[in-house]
Amino acid sequence: MKELRAIVGRSGTGKNYLAKVFGLKCVPSYTTRPIRNGEINGVEHIFIKPEEFQRYEKNTNIVAHQKLYGYDYFVTTDLLDNYDAMIIDPAGLKMLQENYTHREIIVILIVSSLFRRIINMYKRGDGIISILKRIYTDRKYFSEFEVSGKYDYTVRI
Repeated sequence: MKELRAIVGRSGTGKNYLAKVFGLKCVPSYTTRPIRNGEINGVEHIFIKPEEFQRYEKNTNIVAHQKLYGYDYFVTTDLLDNYDAMIIDPAGLKMLQENYTHREIIVILIVSSLFRRIINMYKRGDGIISILKRIYTDRKYFSEFEVSGKYDYTVRI
């Protein structure tokens, strides 16, 4: 079976954009967050109600889970087996590497300037407060990972 590419990067780095450019079929992780303008259920994510998460947690093989910005994001083995790539944060990646042994995982770190990230988040419809929260939160989640060298490739855009 072909390897799984795990795409990691701070908010607004262009992870989805790069996946599309390279023709990667990304797994639509489950999430309890509301759908954004322009998103299609089942493409970027599979949107579920927060109360549905407990049912998935009990009845499926969740291999990666992370709570970000108050919302649950997770994937199951059956989803991953059918896709080329996954967009994931460092904590979710660690869980994925521990729980998903069906394929080799190639980790790709996407790096972008703060200015570009802010513009990208603004263009996708994030408000100023949301952008500032993401920048602050990303600093905590990504700083250690970025200097760790625990990734196979770096793409700078």
